Amino acid sequence: MINKIRVGIFLLCCLTFGQINTILAKSDKYTGNKKVSIAIDKSSPMEVFGASKIEAALKKLNITSQIIDKSVAKGKEQIQLKIVSQNSDSELKKEGYRIGKSGDSFLITAIDQSGAMYGLMDFAEQIEMQKGFKTISEKLVNPRFAFRAVKYNLPWHSYRENESLQANDELSKDLNMWRDFLDMMAEDRLNVLTLWGLHPFPYMIKAKNFPKATPFSDAELAEWKTFWTSLFKMAKERGIETYMINWNIIVSKSFIENYGEGNSGLWADGKTSPKIEQYTRESVTQVINEYPDLTGLGITLGEAMQKWNGVQMTDWVDKTIFDGIRAADRKIKFIYRAALSGNHQPHRDLIDSSGIDTPENPIIVELKFNWSHAHSTTTLIKAHGGGTGSQYWENPAPTHHKMAWMIRNEDFFRLRWGEPDFIREHIKVNGQDYVGGYFIGSECLIPAKDIYHKPNHTHLNWKYEFEKQWLYYQQWGRLLYDPSTSDAVFANAFNQRFSGNIGSQMVEAYKLSTRTTQRIAQSFNFTWDHSFYTEGFIGNKRTFIKLDELIEAKPIEPNFISIKEFGDGSKSFRSKVTPLQLAAALEKDNQQALNIVNSISTSDETLKCEIEDVKAWAYLGLYFAKKIRTGVALNQNKKADALTYITGAQQHWRALVKVTDEHIQPSHLAITDGNWHWKDFQDEVDAEIEWVKNQ
Repeated sequence: MINKIRVGIFLLCCLTFGQINTILAKSDKYTGNKKVSIAIDKSSPMEVFGASKIEAALKKLNITSQIIDKSVAKGKEQIQLKIVSQNSDSELKKEGYRIGKSGDSFLITAIDQSGAMYGLMDFAEQIEMQKGFKTISEKLVNPRFAFRAVKYNLPWHSYRENESLQANDELSKDLNMWRDFLDMMAEDRLNVLTLWGLHPFPYMIKAKNFPKATPFSDAELAEWKTFWTSLFKMAKERGIETYMINWNIIVSKSFIENYGEGNSGLWADGKTSPKIEQYTRESVTQVINEYPDLTGLGITLGEAMQKWNGVQMTDWVDKTIFDGIRAADRKIKFIYRAALSGNHQPHRDLIDSSGIDTPENPIIVELKFNWSHAHSTTTLIKAHGGGTGSQYWENPAPTHHKMAWMIRNEDFFRLRWGEPDFIREHIKVNGQDYVGGYFIGSECLIPAKDIYHKPNHTHLNWKYEFEKQWLYYQQWGRLLYDPSTSDAVFANAFNQRFSGNIGSQMVEAYKLSTRTTQRIAQSFNFTWDHSFYTEGFIGNKRTFIKLDELIEAKPIEPNFISIKEFGDGSKSFRSKVTPLQLAAALEKDNQQALNIVNSISTSDETLKCEIEDVKAWAYLGLYFAKKIRTGVALNQNKKADALTYITGAQQHWRALVKVTDEHIQPSHLAITDGNWHWKDFQDEVDAEIEWVKNQ
């Protein structure tokens, strides 16, 4: 008997890790020695996409699988997908799904293809997280918001022109890049792609009555048309809607050269004419008719119309954009950007009377949440141009439109970001009945070409900027779809990318360190894109934020007490956050983040890159904390304390420079002239020690 035991132990030790996994996997009663069969409609791109995720999850566990078309399925497959009518399952909503268990099989049901795809992907994720089938959860999931959009600024006739944007000219025409981008969106439950340009129509059509408005030859325009047609089709196959956002009265340079009217620049002087109006109206109709897979259009009413009042704007929109939509061969959806200045009431009146909406497809009114810096506070303080835009949802509540908050990111381009608690709180506070969804995206960053990381670095295993920021897209997308999505899901995403079971640690470290984004932005006031840049510690003066600016700052966060208001600290501020409490929270969270990532040992270069971004945020947060303490001490005439704090701040900035200089290169930044890196401010950081001495 002893010899038999010894032989058994010897044989077990000879097995490879993979062989042991195979034995364990086959012990699961849902696999046995057979392939796992997945019954779907193989003619559906979305079902195939979702099922491929289950295949991949099973493959990692050394379990083979087989996708079977439902037309030849026998009803005994381990995983079955069924599209049902809403009447048969009244709890299911559009894009929702149910995972149920029947005997030894699992049944995923949905009322549409998007829900089917999401259900299959959920099932795959559960396999990954549970390492098999045994504890797959039965569940019903419906989307929290129907509209979950990405803002993508086009680099052609772009809103801004600078090196960082135009570097994306070629990649933004690369359908391989778009395939990967759309795959990412589908995986992250982001279901709307909005494409923004000053005047995109000449890149899409040759206007019948204004053929010279496009600068392209017939052959060149045919290439553009192939691109757009392919892009819209690819998006549709992944359950993603597409919108082209036109600015307003802006026209192409070719239109001006050949028809003698209009402006093509951003800061135009409000020129319009019957000819421009005819061209715009007919172009809208033609674009809708020539691109059947394009979901909708949008309009932005600001630059180029800045001298117009609300009535002038809405009259123009009605007789051009809306009349063009009414004349088209099919109905489309529409995004109406909230007015960037003036009285909102004329816009609300036009939206209510336009007739282009339906109960199922209300107009989406986009409003910039806290202007260009939404990653600040979850409290709606301001919209673009002043006020909060409440006219769009008050007195009376909307019946023809839904609001969608624009979560503009002009605060972090170089460093990765991931703070799911901020997103959950944002949805909780701002998810009223009149809110249909959210946009996420940037004006000063096109997420295709990564111009920030040092090229040919050992860290690099990604092609595109959006792949580097995978956590940002995943957390926003998954939580907009289902705010109850747990941190374990994001931890699993880390564990699928990197070895070592470090997911929970990395999620927590990012959460603690990137909270710095909000805390810095909350401590100041800001408006447009270039009025603030959080990760660069650049403020309203478009320069490095110095101590005097910090001391005089009035926080945008209503719950924060300014340094001036705090005074000698003798007053009671009840539940409000004092500067010293903020500094303490920054120190606690960022030191904890450093402790977490310093405990992770890895040879994976890309994981090292992620860790270095956490460290960078942490050092920036610790620098800010010491700078706050310096400001408070100076305001209280405690010069010796101030000098101690500012010297500590200097050391944190040096650590920030060191960790970023290792892998992030100086690169163009729209807010400043030329290339930029944190090390450019080291002299100013050092000089503040002398400034404190001289106070």
